[in-house]
Amino acid sequence: MTGDIEAPAKPLPKRIANKLDKRERIMLAARKSFYAKGFYQTRLSEVARLAKVAKGTIFLYADSKEALLWLVFIEDAAPALLASLDPDADVPLRDKLIQHFEATAQYHRAYPELARVAMKELTWANPISAETSAFFGRWLAHLRATLEASKQRGEIESSYDAGLLARLIVDLFVGISRSWLTHEATYEEAVDRLKQSLALLLPGLKARAAAAVGVQKTTI
Repeated sequence: MTGDIEAPAKPLPKRIANKLDKRERIMLAARKSFYAKGFYQTRLSEVARLAKVAKGTIFLYADSKEALLWLVFIEDAAPALLASLDPDADVPLRDKLIQHFEATAQYHRAYPELARVAMKELTWANPISAETSAFFGRWLAHLRATLEASKQRGEIESSYDAGLLARLIVDLFVGISRSWLTHEATYEEAVDRLKQSLALLLPGLKARAAAAVGVQKTTI
């Protein structure tokens, strides 16, 4: 039976362990300061003091205060965002996407100032960070899986590119989120815009399938 006993995991090299520990302390300090003081009142020198690192050390993990905030967003909001989209749930695609948007908005509504800055970092940062790219990759993968499942249920014409549709939905979400974060619309108005946009988009995705059925019937 001794062969079934797993060997203990090897400890991380000290250099890597120290780097991970510093990152964790920086993230905890940034989170505490951003949520307590807001973005504009947070000072990186204060974050460094709370994390017990040199201010310059922060720039090894984030090249700006905006980028640091985005890292906090990814750790705090992204898991709930991705978990809100279940490809296998027996729910119409329209309702899934509305629920998904509402999940993305929960964090934004709780911390609107931070959300505005994070949204700017998301849409205007050039080049985007590795963390941002990884987040987008996970988000698009979840959306693609949901759209592929919708194809199987006949909600979307099977020949449509799920990856392209996923990017279209992300663009729609970002644009509508910006409309209320910048006070162009209230949150309720933004949700209504999303519903109207989906009412225009989703029937068109089924149009070819419906048309094909119609053609088939006329040839019988």
